[in-house]
Amino acid sequence: SFGRYAAAVINAVGAVRMIIYMIYSLKKLKPNWIWLIVFELGFVASTIITWQDALDLMPLFAMLCSGFGSWQENQYVLRISLIINAILYLIYDIIIGAYITMSVEIVYLTFITISFIYYCLFKKETSILDVIFRKKNKNDTICKNEISNKIEIVE
Repeated sequence: SFGRYAAAVINAVGAVRMIIYMIYSLKKLKPNWIWLIVFELGFVASTIITWQDALDLMPLFAMLCSGFGSWQENQYVLRISLIINAILYLIYDIIIGAYITMSVEIVYLTFITISFIYYCLFKKETSILDVIFRKKNKNDTICKNEISNKIEIVE
């Protein structure tokens, strides 16, 4: 992180969070809300301890966002939070001059965006998209009910 101690410590805390959340995921469990609070406070505390300047707020906001998103069970929220994380880190890398990391963030942002488009828009796995497509689903239900009523009348 080119002497940016807050970002290095925040990423280390983020790695520990990822390991713990992965263990929960392998057991097909959602991490307890206490883990969310512990890690979010850990990000804030590590930023305060290693504070250098206001630029340290960018990795903090990025990790807070991805921490909240990864704790959720909603894939839409997770992918949006990861896109925000990637954008914040991309801007951060440009500012500090970490061009290799910046190129990695561009690739990461590209794949997260593709994942968002494919899984959230084409497969319609989110509640927000269900609301958008509700009219179509309602009409399908109405049509099915009308058809079943007509079949009963004929019988």
